[in-house]
Amino acid sequence: MELTDECFFRNHLMHQGERYTVTEYLNRPRIQAAKNLLTSTDKLSLDVISAQVGIPDEKYFVRLFKRCEGVTATAYREAFSRKLRCRI
Repeated sequence: MELTDECFFRNHLMHQGERYTVTEYLNRPRIQAAKNLLTSTDKLSLDVISAQVGIPDEKYFVRLFKRCEGVTATAYREAFSRKLRCRI
């Protein structure tokens, strides 16, 4: 019996006890990587960051980031940079 990728992901997600679709499961590390890039540099544009994390469509990336994090990527970057300035 051969397991398909979908079966593997469903099985894995069920064992984790969380309910995510395969797409959500795949996008979570992409958004985390984007958050790291947003906070580590202010020189990279959103289209470069979205491409680096595997989302070639910047508009989709912007919508996805907002849906996942509750704020836009630009607002996330600005909030983090304010935190850094307050610590200095």
